Amino acid sequence: MTESRTVELLSARQFHDEIRVKAEPVVIRGLVRDWPAVRAAAAGDQALVDYLTKHSTADNIMFNQGPPEIEG
Repeated sequence: MTESRTVELLSARQFHDEIRVKAEPVVIRGLVRDWPAVRAAAAGDQALVDYLTKHSTADNIMFNQGPPEIEG
């Protein structure tokens, strides 16, 4: 297995010109650092639990599950 290239946060132009055109896996560090859940996690475990609890619901959800062999 080949290791993916890692880059720092990019502009949209850099992503298009340097990443998208190659169609290869890449890890983009810092891409979601401004997401509220990520900021809460950075503040500590309890902050993340509090954030998730605040946005949780008792509603049922539907999902499908299958073994890795189905490659889905």
